[in-house]
Amino acid sequence: MKRWSDEEDKYLIKHYHKEQIDVLCRELGKTRQAIHNRRIRLIKSGVEFKSKRNFLSAYWKFQYKTNQLLIRKHKKSIEKLWKDKEFNIRHVRGIKKWFDNPFFREKHRQEFIKRRKTPEFVRRQKEIASRLMTDRHNDPVKHKQILENLRRNPSGQQLFAVTLLKRIFGEESVGCSDWNILDGRMEVDIPVYPVKVAIEWDGEYWHSRLKNAKKRDIKKNQELIKRGWKVVRVLARSNPPMSYQDIENQFEKILSAIKSDKILSFVEVN
Repeated sequence: MKRWSDEEDKYLIKHYHKEQIDVLCRELGKTRQAIHNRRIRLIKSGVEFKSKRNFLSAYWKFQYKTNQLLIRKHKKSIEKLWKDKEFNIRHVRGIKKWFDNPFFREKHRQEFIKRRKTPEFVRRQKEIASRLMTDRHNDPVKHKQILENLRRNPSGQQLFAVTLLKRIFGEESVGCSDWNILDGRMEVDIPVYPVKVAIEWDGEYWHSRLKNAKKRDIKKNQELIKRGWKVVRVLARSNPPMSYQDIENQFEKILSAIKSDKILSFVEVN
């Protein structure tokens, strides 16, 4: 058997972590088993080999950022894979099995908390969120769903006003964030159905800062009046925020506006 020369050992040490085994066999004129045995002997003698895993990780990260052909192929493969129902089931089961282990779950949680604080993670999350929201807003159906979801969480002040009105007009007579009155194009904050009064709870903060808020309010007023509704606009103080007691103390102002003959009333609650 031919002995290994110093040059061959140096080549093996320098290139083992970044070359495929077939390339090493061709360059050194050795078999796979010979290369494997020689590496083990060198390690036992105190020689350190660079991590093949670290090198490949960096190499493929670079490839997936720059190699467009590889990126396209990878994307198609992933899409095809996720369409396989059996794969999805196995994937979910596998993930669940790992997270059933409390040690793995805690380790994953700690690593995630650490990772989410890094500048790179924050930057990527912002890019993904921006791209996702842009796509959604460009789709009229999804845009409408976003608006509906936003308005399904009214302020605590508005909910308290709804509670007070329900005590007077009845549980079923007062709504909250109703999108059906204006055919899903705009929501009515607090509709009082029996008397056809639409109460718009205008928080001082949002209505003083949002662009085109005034134009939108005027358009909504006109649409509601056309459909036979009275409009009561309540300007609610935001700074400092009103307490529930403040609203209750001034609730007579809102009731007076509801009972008045005006088709458009403005009530300031502060």
